Amino acid sequence: MTSKIRVLITTPWPQGAVDAMREHFEVEVHEGPLPMPEEKWLAALQNFDAVAPTVIDRLPPAAFQAEGRRTRILGNFGVGYNHIDIDAARASGLAVTNTPGVLTDATADQAMGLLLAVARGSRWATGISGMGSGPAGTRPTVWARRLRARRWASSVSAASVRPWPGARITALACRWCSSIAARLTLR
Repeated sequence: MTSKIRVLITTPWPQGAVDAMREHFEVEVHEGPLPMPEEKWLAALQNFDAVAPTVIDRLPPAAFQAEGRRTRILGNFGVGYNHIDIDAARASGLAVTNTPGVLTDATADQAMGLLLAVARGSRWATGISGMGSGPAGTRPTVWARRLRARRWASSVSAASVRPWPGARITALACRWCSSIAARLTLR
């Protein structure tokens, strides 16, 4: 009988995600303290085939030199992996993955809420919006935000320095503009 792959999730995840993982793997969830302390990391690397960290986790340097390490992959739950020393992981033969797109819908929902709040003059929204920086402006989030605007029967216009494929413009039912200035002249 083949045993299931053992996976450690380093911070509590949504229960649906944990349940889905348990269908395929033997899963343990670290409940605290958060972030996971160094001694727990070093023990985890000896006892689990895979570890699923999040952005709050910082792998100790000793993790990459651990003798007899069982872990072969870090499956980061999140978009990036800048909290993991990729060069050290590669040198030690430890694979690193992430989950691009996992936050796209949530970020687009937040961006649409902020747009509505700003339009209504909410000081809270303008104070936390970041003035257009950060994840609210990333390409997948922009697409998701435009799809939500379309669902709300809004008029959607698009402007970019690079032309979009016609299929995307059609799918979004939006008007293409070559620049923001051109958009401002539309009626």
